Amino acid sequence: MSLARSIVVVATAALLLGACGKSGGSAPLAGVYHLEAGGEATSLELRGDGTFTLRRDSCESSGVLTCGDWTPAPTGARVRAVPGMYWPTPGRFPSAVVKRISLSSLGGDLIVVGESEWAGTFTERWVPGRACAVCTEHVSKTGSKYVVSSAQACAEPLPACARM
Repeated sequence: MSLARSIVVVATAALLLGACGKSGGSAPLAGVYHLEAGGEATSLELRGDGTFTLRRDSCESSGVLTCGDWTPAPTGARVRAVPGMYWPTPGRFPSAVVKRISLSSLGGDLIVVGESEWAGTFTERWVPGRACAVCTEHVSKTGSKYVVSSAQACAEPLPACARM
């Protein structure tokens, strides 16, 4: 085989190997998920452009908890944690400032592993689709009214992050 032909073969092989696993710029984990274990409606949208929105809705308040950037990693993806970024955490803390968040897929669900000084290391399973708050008004024995929040699946889109 000539030297020129060898160079063409090697260059073609490198080009093909470099293209493996790429699918037109789409991100395999991109989608909308919700945290089933949370008492309030907590949803996360991972967009194909590398941005995300995390929103928690309750009957007392609603709004964007966190938004930012995420990038593919060898075993899934990573959220770019910024100082002061809150994330919903299990246990004693309804949300905590996080240092690291990694993402992976398991059977169509999103597995989130995070690390926080307050909550320690935690693992969460997020399922596909958005959750919205359901507010039910109750009256106590004393006659005072109060509202209880729960969550149910919904199709409303999450708002985009306001980029600063």
